Amino acid sequence: MAGSESSSLMNLAKMVVVNATRWLCLVSFATCLSGAPLAVQGKSTAAAETLQDDSTPTLHVYRSLLQVPALVLRPNGDRLKTPISDTRFSVSLDSGPWFPATHVRPEGDDPITLSILLDLNGDGRSLVPKMVQAIANLAPKSLLPQDHVSVYSLGCSLISGASHFPADSAALKRAINGVLASSTERNNMKQATEVADRDCGQKVHLSDALTKLTEDFHKFPGRRVMLVLSDGNDEGSAVTRNQVIEAAQAASVAIFGFKYSPDTTSTPTENPLQSRGEYGISTETEQPAELDKANPFRSLCELTGGTARLVSPKTLNSRLKGFTAMVRERYIVEFPRPLNGKSGRHEIAIRIDQGNYFVRSTGITFPLMSPAVMADPTTVPSNPSLAPSFGSPSPTRGPQ
Repeated sequence: MAGSESSSLMNLAKMVVVNATRWLCLVSFATCLSGAPLAVQGKSTAAAETLQDDSTPTLHVYRSLLQVPALVLRPNGDRLKTPISDTRFSVSLDSGPWFPATHVRPEGDDPITLSILLDLNGDGRSLVPKMVQAIANLAPKSLLPQDHVSVYSLGCSLISGASHFPADSAALKRAINGVLASSTERNNMKQATEVADRDCGQKVHLSDALTKLTEDFHKFPGRRVMLVLSDGNDEGSAVTRNQVIEAAQAASVAIFGFKYSPDTTSTPTENPLQSRGEYGISTETEQPAELDKANPFRSLCELTGGTARLVSPKTLNSRLKGFTAMVRERYIVEFPRPLNGKSGRHEIAIRIDQGNYFVRSTGITFPLMSPAVMADPTTVPSNPSLAPSFGSPSPTRGPQ
């Protein structure tokens, strides 16, 4: 009897091994936002085909949850004071039916891949003396050891400094000093801020530089974020603003902008974009928090899932810490892979019930499921009742 039981257990163990479930995740990430294009790739990976064994029946289980980082702020642009329940998030694709998100969580300490661009053209040069130490101070509390940073400067040309290095205060300082010295061909920081504008020949402009940085992001993992210190002016790029937005969407890059504003001693004024005190009067007397809504630099940032702020020498440190806090406080919204998707650009919208919020999301691209895989009798499809469906995409709609 004991021998029979032992033999049965061995046979059962063999069956478990032969019919072992194999997991395959076909999800990849890219860029989009509330009301902005979502890219769906027409070809899926061939990994599933290599898993099939002619002599061994295999159960294919496809994990099809997609993730979208969403920046959620108060209507005046301030950070939230209380967290939002995940049950209040809904998603719509191409103006299709709204469906509840499967899961929502704060981004928290997810690894960040950060590119910093210091535009030395215009008034932004006034911040350079304080910028080096202010950025270095972000580590190790705001930028964590698992985060990686690349540093660039833009003067007459785009200078690439240290690339994809772990966030460390000393390393940040060396990297920024390096690109500034290279950009001005001087090592003295005072001289770097006093370099006069001159004929640069084949000058690199802001949109061209942002496109180059976005292309560099493709080889790096993590939540992709770009911090741009610039006046936002661009009068000579070969690339248009919409092309920059589309490239950022395709690479899952959220752009956050800082535009220089001088320190002032003006009295508080009413402004819907400012932080407000008890009587609706701004509590930040030197400047509003954000650019005007019609500013092209602000709209570029928001249409990639970020936002833009004004920054002065006095507010530089607090603005930088606020930037990293906003990134950490983004919500990661998960939902199932759509079943009726076609390759091309689509739109995704995220809403939060029972409240008025400023929502900007960085979107995704993902491969469609291979028809051969879906037709395979050993493939277990997703439950159609749980998957969202696309509406009717607008063929002419681009970044707005």
